[in-house]
Amino acid sequence: MLLLSLLLGVSPGRPQLSQANYRMAAAAARQALERNPDEAGHHATLANALARMGRCTEALDHYAWALGDPFYEQYGVPLQADCLRLLGRPDEAAEVRATTPINARSRAALAVDLAQAGRYDEAFDALDLALAWEPGSPDLEGARARVFLAMGDVEQADAAVWVAQRMGPSLHTAIARVELEDDPMGRLLRAESARTVWPWNPDLAYATLSALVELGQHDAACRMAGTKALAMSEHRGLGPLRAKTCPDDALR
Repeated sequence: MLLLSLLLGVSPGRPQLSQANYRMAAAAARQALERNPDEAGHHATLANALARMGRCTEALDHYAWALGDPFYEQYGVPLQADCLRLLGRPDEAAEVRATTPINARSRAALAVDLAQAGRYDEAFDALDLALAWEPGSPDLEGARARVFLAMGDVEQADAAVWVAQRMGPSLHTAIARVELEDDPMGRLLRAESARTVWPWNPDLAYATLSALVELGQHDAACRMAGTKALAMSEHRGLGPLRAKTCPDDALR
């Protein structure tokens, strides 16, 4: 289980496994829990696998049993916070993520949590704090663009994206570029391009899906959202889109 746990951990530069790998990891963790149901490390491994598959509600149940486990503290907290944000609970996500070590990656994600909660001043404070550690981080500048977008300040967001792109690639910059695009076809192309680098990101997947809906490609949108390998089944925006676009329940 140790190797399995390490494979499921979050680490800068570590590529994600396939969804089939996460399903296998979840199955192995469940078997381990049958033998030792109180082992926090097994709960942490299962929670991480479920989070990677987008099954966040179940993942959060197991994270509650993983508290205090070293593996959870090191690797599970960012995924737990991601799940809370995915489910539309950004205040709770920020509370969880604030416990992580200060670095560009964690503070960029924290800023996005805070921005989605409408706590813009705190979001900028988180970014400014991390600048002292990594002043040239594209993640920080990309997250800054996302905060400006949450505020509705498109001009400042566009400027932040311009700076971030010259620093290097960043998921936050990619998401901001998608959100800055007014034309749905342009948004679709940007989202699909970004997903070649970050294929399992639920926000990029949802951006692709919503662009298809705007373009009137409802059948394609329903097929995409019904794909089991797409780790966005509990995305906060999927329910309203399901009701509007796929009344025959094709998204389930």
